[in-house]
Amino acid sequence: MVSRAVGALLAGGCLWVGPGELEDRLDLDADQVPGTVDCNDTLPSVGALEAIADLACGDSISADVMDGEDTIRVANCVSPYDHEDLLVLGLYEQVYRFSSEVAADVEIELLADDLWLLPPDAEDDAIALVANRGAQCEVDACEIGLPATDARSPDARGEWRPSVQFHAEAAEGWYVVVSGGRRDAGPSPYTLDVRCAE
Repeated sequence: MVSRAVGALLAGGCLWVGPGELEDRLDLDADQVPGTVDCNDTLPSVGALEAIADLACGDSISADVMDGEDTIRVANCVSPYDHEDLLVLGLYEQVYRFSSEVAADVEIELLADDLWLLPPDAEDDAIALVANRGAQCEVDACEIGLPATDARSPDARGEWRPSVQFHAEAAEGWYVVVSGGRRDAGPSPYTLDVRCAE
């Protein structure tokens, strides 16, 4: 199973260990980024989110998730299906950085009618949109775009508009992750629409 238990990130166990030993235990890839904030604790090259483009209020950006990479896979977000598991993303991801000059309530909608995304199972949570406050991946800094895709199948794509909402302070960076795609499928296009209210 791909998913990781939330408890493994939030608790160090019952045995006493010193601070340095605890940090080592919570850093599986030995990249000096603790697993509690590491965006992929199995790849030393992925400790934080890196954006391919910026987002701002009023933006509308179209892209194809198949042009992304498979670098995150397990996100430090609690799964909406099992609150003891972390979120398993789709096969490919693209990351954007949102910020605003003034504080704003933000809604980012994913127009995903033609986005390939497998139904939820043991290997995939069927979530295509996630937002993180900051480039590090802390469990309590993650917002999930809903609704999820439990009614969809790889061969029955149709109208689907998940959205994620959050409050952004002035100049605060939020990292928006779009995930999906299939290795045996063609293009997987989407559009992100950004709406803000001050």
